[in-house]
Amino acid sequence: MSARRIRQLVLAGLVVALLGLGPSASGEHEWGWELLARDVLWEGVEFTIVQEPTPVRTHVVHVHPGAPVRVKPVVSAGRVGSTRETVSSMCARTGSVACINANFATCPTCHMPHGAVVRKFQFVQSPTDHQYQLKIQDGRMQTGPIEWSARLEALRPEGLQQLPITGVNIGTRRDQITLHDKNFGASTGSPPGTVELVVRAPTPQWTGGVRQRATVLRLETGGNATIPRRGAVLSGSGMGAHVLWAFARDNADVPLDLVVESPAGLEMAVSGHPPLLAGGVATELDQIDGKVTGLHPRTLVGWDDAGSMWFVVVDGRQAHSRGLTLDESRELLERLGATHGINLDGGGSSTMVTSCAQGWCVRNRPSDGRERLVPVGLAIVPPEKW
Repeated sequence: MSARRIRQLVLAGLVVALLGLGPSASGEHEWGWELLARDVLWEGVEFTIVQEPTPVRTHVVHVHPGAPVRVKPVVSAGRVGSTRETVSSMCARTGSVACINANFATCPTCHMPHGAVVRKFQFVQSPTDHQYQLKIQDGRMQTGPIEWSARLEALRPEGLQQLPITGVNIGTRRDQITLHDKNFGASTGSPPGTVELVVRAPTPQWTGGVRQRATVLRLETGGNATIPRRGAVLSGSGMGAHVLWAFARDNADVPLDLVVESPAGLEMAVSGHPPLLAGGVATELDQIDGKVTGLHPRTLVGWDDAGSMWFVVVDGRQAHSRGLTLDESRELLERLGATHGINLDGGGSSTMVTSCAQGWCVRNRPSDGRERLVPVGLAIVPPEKW
């Protein structure tokens, strides 16, 4: 037997102790947890299913410190706003070890995700003020806002003129100016009458700040402008259309710089709400919010300062599993060993997929009876798939 296989077997046994699932003489843990399944997915990565008598069924992927894997968002079809995709399709397409659903969608049938998506140090979608971000920054998993701003600068002889940009790849917004690049799709999808400035720019919107010379290609009003592969489209609607048109007219013959300011070291981000644990301290939850106090399927991420990460999906709205409140979700993360944690999109979207003998398998039972199409997933991948 190889040393690698021996290590895998040892790790498979450790998952029981690390999850607090050591069996009693009756085969169940003292808390009443019954171990239904466990598997080693990758070196340092274990998968476990446990059943509580309440009834609650929990699915956990535990990533140990130093495991040779990375965490990254997976956007449906590789483009925000274009379509939605099942978590199993995302997992198979990216060759991931395991995947869960991530960002909330802007509406039940919408393609657009809420909040930030940062992938490999690049803004796929900019953050929104009212959503917390689960992020890896400076090598540490953490939650919190992402300070972000963008603008187009005209370098006029008499001084600088600035045009604020509301967001990156968030779609066309009334009375605002937004930016779309290749991460959005082939075109902006904006309605006729939208003023759109098409520019060539050399690089994507990297985190840590970007200033790049933007060459104007054309100014359009027909809507649904084609996005250049090495460039972007600024879209103005309502008052934003008037402002963008005037800016483009007044600065037709001066150099323009596209500027994006954001934190350095921001490797990845998805959005979630609310945070549940911060440094071992319970966060305050709104006890009059039915989404907090109701029993629902849940998707959670927890971690500790030593580098362990727990990716958790709890079934709900079914006979075998009633779901959890967010207070119970926080208690679950604490029992697993997490000192930090956040809630991601739940309900019918809650899905966990792992690698298996058949390729990739849905390991939980989504409450819709099938996988829901979602805008963004969160994947655990080998380094070569990052």
